[in-house]
Amino acid sequence: MSQTDRLRSCKAIPALRPVAIKLHVKCIKRAALNLLNAFGVPAMVAIVCAIVFGDDAPERVVKLPAAVDPAAWGGDHVHQPMPQFITGDECLFCHRTNIGTTWPRNRHFLTLRSADPKSPALIALRENPSTREFADQVQFLLGGNHQNRFLRRTPDYGRLEILSASWTPPHGGKAGRLARTDAPHWDDQTFGKSCAGCHASGVDSQTLAFSAISLDCFTCHGDVDLEHSKDGKLAILSPQRRDPPRVVVSICGQCHIRSGTSRSSGRAYPNNFVAGDNLFRDFQVDWSDKHLDRLEPIERHILENVRDVALFEKNDLDCLSCHAVHEQSTEKHQQLAERAICNNCHLPDQPKAKTRPLGGRRIRLCGY
Repeated sequence: MSQTDRLRSCKAIPALRPVAIKLHVKCIKRAALNLLNAFGVPAMVAIVCAIVFGDDAPERVVKLPAAVDPAAWGGDHVHQPMPQFITGDECLFCHRTNIGTTWPRNRHFLTLRSADPKSPALIALRENPSTREFADQVQFLLGGNHQNRFLRRTPDYGRLEILSASWTPPHGGKAGRLARTDAPHWDDQTFGKSCAGCHASGVDSQTLAFSAISLDCFTCHGDVDLEHSKDGKLAILSPQRRDPPRVVVSICGQCHIRSGTSRSSGRAYPNNFVAGDNLFRDFQVDWSDKHLDRLEPIERHILENVRDVALFEKNDLDCLSCHAVHEQSTEKHQQLAERAICNNCHLPDQPKAKTRPLGGRRIRLCGY
């Protein structure tokens, strides 16, 4: 006998109505857990309101968000050859005055950069007895304020080795320090399998080879039509066009969602993503409130905004509403009207300078 039939039988016999109530509660609990896993806290609120108010529930009570399939639109380049894209050096020939003057200092450009022998990270590597022999072999540094990794070229095209030791820069009054120095060694697998997708450009998910060091213009603007010099609207994210928020969050999310996985490759970065693709046709993400609650404020802020756009089609706010990527300016961020998502980082009813403690749960993949 099904749960529903048992419930009806119990209700028909007065003496068994207490049993019917228990079964009813059990059904509600099961439904509540299913909805909580699918939609989070708003679903729970809706259930409580339905129990209390029944058909008289007021319209202004929180309702279940109408989630859409984030993979339903657009296409992808999964397992397809990487396009023969225009390189950033070619782009800067024309964009040398409006982009070229600031790009060498841009974080996207510096995410993987030539190693400066005078950098604190390399000085520390050279002064440590366990790592001294590796210092002169380092050709690139990866990372920024949280962690630096040391890399060198391999004989193979588009491949780098990463040193097991790492450098944590000074922060919050704490001195910088080297970590994992017990048995330092070069690793020729980790960068290609875990890091290349977000720290290099044109990565082939099958060969793990990349086409360009750091993030090239191709990463955000895609395979640009040469005719874009006559018609700026042909370039994705061009000021002459307004790409839909779902396109914007796919482009930014390819690197800034650090907790997703490619269904097709199993890698922590997308499989041959090209700007303009729908990231979520292949990249799977845990959208649940439970997962968001475990993230530190900035990671949660990113994923919650992407979820609002990709699942709930809230198109009034995307990454470019606040972030000016080329200028690295916070002006748009400061001018934006206050809304609930701001509370991921800022404390409610407090001056904007008052923020929640940043940091917290580490993303194991990146080590910070």
